[in-house]
Amino acid sequence: MLTWGGSKLKAREPNYFAGCSFREAKLGKNPSYTWRSIMVAKEVVVKGSRWIIGNGETVNIWKDKWIPIPNSFKVFSQRSPLLDTGLVSNLIDRDARTWDAAMAKGIIRDDGCDFHGLSESSGHILWGCKVALEVWDVTRLKLPLIQNPPRDFIDIVWAIREEKLEIDWELFAITAWSLWNHRNLVRPGGQCKEARRIAKEASNYTKEVRQEGNLQVRPPCICSNCWSPPRQGCYKINADGVVFRETGCCGVGVVIRNDIGQLIGAFEQRIEFPMKALETEAVAVDEGIRLA
Repeated sequence: MLTWGGSKLKAREPNYFAGCSFREAKLGKNPSYTWRSIMVAKEVVVKGSRWIIGNGETVNIWKDKWIPIPNSFKVFSQRSPLLDTGLVSNLIDRDARTWDAAMAKGIIRDDGCDFHGLSESSGHILWGCKVALEVWDVTRLKLPLIQNPPRDFIDIVWAIREEKLEIDWELFAITAWSLWNHRNLVRPGGQCKEARRIAKEASNYTKEVRQEGNLQVRPPCICSNCWSPPRQGCYKINADGVVFRETGCCGVGVVIRNDIGQLIGAFEQRIEFPMKALETEAVAVDEGIRLA
């Protein structure tokens, strides 16, 4: 049985694909009107369907769509030599009628990127993922090439700042925010947008923010002392808070670095009730002390 668009599809013409699955079925000779109609839509149905696992004896671990992860529904982990036949049934404990945790470990995982299955991190989502790379390329921001980018996006931002390039940081921040929103849209099953569309929306939103806030586009900061390190052997805590008056909530963030600028710890939190600016700053400082 296959699922498609949240509904179940059960083929009712088994005579047309005896000995094979619906995916391999052919039109056949003298087909019924119902079967002809199904075959016309077969390509669309197969593309948007995935397997519901029963005993797993006909589902291939590596080739078929069966993992409940939007867009791909496939396993992207490296193939295990222990699974010669490559059937999902090898991952099931038949006696207990449940997943064999030992066999499934490393194959079924929920930390994979929604676009190509690699391990997900903030650095990957906002920078290293192929979708992110395409978006940054479309923005035409003068961004440096970072070999082996860090897992944490904040480290990537610091690496870019150290290059002292003339970058539109407002557009940069909103583009990163747009990539994160896009990831959150796709994860529960939303449609993936084209890179050009994401970049265009980020550009339009940047213009809207500048118009609403009557912001002056300031020249980029290229000074070398924007952040001053603490004494040797010490750590510095930077904490900040922001008030979102339109939505009636606040946010706080904390970053801890050592004397050479390495990230030691970070924290962010959304607070679902309104506070004044001074109160928000106080909460941010308190969270910084707790994190330290």
